[in-house]
Amino acid sequence: MDTDEPVAYALESLPNETPVDRAYGFHPGFERTFGSNWAESEVVADPEEVAPLAAAQEGWDNLGLRGQVAKLLLERGHEKQAGRFANCQRFGRPGVCSRCPDEHKYYQRHSCGMRFCDNCALEERRRLFTKYLAVFLSVLTQLKIIPERWVLARITFTLRSDGSAITPEKVKLFNSVVRSVMKAAVQISGGDDRFGMLFMDEVGSELNGFLFERMGNGLNLHCHGLYLGPRLDWEKTRALWAAATARAFGASSYGFLVNGIRWFANDPLRAVRIALSQLLKYVSKPPAVSPERLADLICAFHGTRRVHALGMFYGIRVEREKADACCPRCQKLGIPSTISFEGRYLPNGRCIPRLVLVRELETTGYRDLQEVRRELFFGQDHASP
Repeated sequence: MDTDEPVAYALESLPNETPVDRAYGFHPGFERTFGSNWAESEVVADPEEVAPLAAAQEGWDNLGLRGQVAKLLLERGHEKQAGRFANCQRFGRPGVCSRCPDEHKYYQRHSCGMRFCDNCALEERRRLFTKYLAVFLSVLTQLKIIPERWVLARITFTLRSDGSAITPEKVKLFNSVVRSVMKAAVQISGGDDRFGMLFMDEVGSELNGFLFERMGNGLNLHCHGLYLGPRLDWEKTRALWAAATARAFGASSYGFLVNGIRWFANDPLRAVRIALSQLLKYVSKPPAVSPERLADLICAFHGTRRVHALGMFYGIRVEREKADACCPRCQKLGIPSTISFEGRYLPNGRCIPRLVLVRELETTGYRDLQEVRRELFFGQDHASP
């Protein structure tokens, strides 16, 4: 590929280069951050390492809602987040087949990975499902036999809203209260102290504030969880939640629901798969319809995770095996081949992927790798292998 094409390198932690830096091909903070400099890094193939895209404001006016949200984030001091959100999937990482580099050319869209991004929602849901399914299976394997009176249940905690904005401090305090209430609820349940819970933060839909006259205006902060442990006492847990929220937020909240999954005892693995998939659907749920609300939520959850693990689920690390990306066209013909993605490999083992505008890649014959895979899977391959 010609180097004259518009190219961006994902160097989020680096400052903007000056004309002098550009002339010498060196960033002031590059050596401190990565242990090397720009000019010494060589191009290698490593599609696994992804770094966020630095802020670039070109063409934001033509991005509709996404561009409006990016501008609001920029006004609030979140420059890096604004650039990542605006440029989500506008750039791609080019790569070619090791067997047929001139014919089989692909690109992978570079996603921002930010919370509440609809472009990244489905992939994030898939990633979380794969990760936490392995965590659940690891815990079930350690238990060997499900203890008596243990259940798998869906849990919801809801915080009473007065219509005020959701802030990062409020989200963190809410999560802290959920943790303390669950630990106390398990202790008074009559069983042992072992339990596991996975929960994710959620907010009410903005449409609720438009369709109904509610004080919360759709801003009720709540969480949905999947609980594995001794059977909980609903009345006592609800009382614990009311008392804890009164101390933390100045007003009691009584929103607590628990629904056991009855067929867990007969088929634990199937129950976990279905329940976990239903829980993670909230990752892809659109929480806002206006740029202002979406920007508010991105700022509110900045630096705070939406998905949390408690008890036996906390701290379990599942190793993910790295594998080379296979060329789908060669794979269909039974020919072993891999895709080499362009990037800059650093002495410490990290890789900075080479990012090019998608429209530039498509004009030079590159195709979206995911689209090609879908076409071949559903038998709609219109391009000759």
